[in-house]
Amino acid sequence: MKTSNEKIDTVINILESIKEMIKTPKTNVLHSRFDTKEELTTELEGHILKLRREDFSNIEELIILFAPTSDYKKFR
Repeated sequence: MKTSNEKIDTVINILESIKEMIKTPKTNVLHSRFDTKEELTTELEGHILKLRREDFSNIEELIILFAPTSDYKKFR
């Protein structure tokens, strides 16, 4: 069973991977609330920093970012 820190590290690793995917030329943020890919990666970086500090104050925003009808789903 993973400890809390291991679970947080797993989520951080996933977010870091997603950040790298977003940076590719193929990513299009046209139909999202983000004006640029950089704006999205900055938001993800903020979530990563909070997770590293075990600050879960904006965890609902992170969850919503990956909901089935979220902006993130529109980047494919």
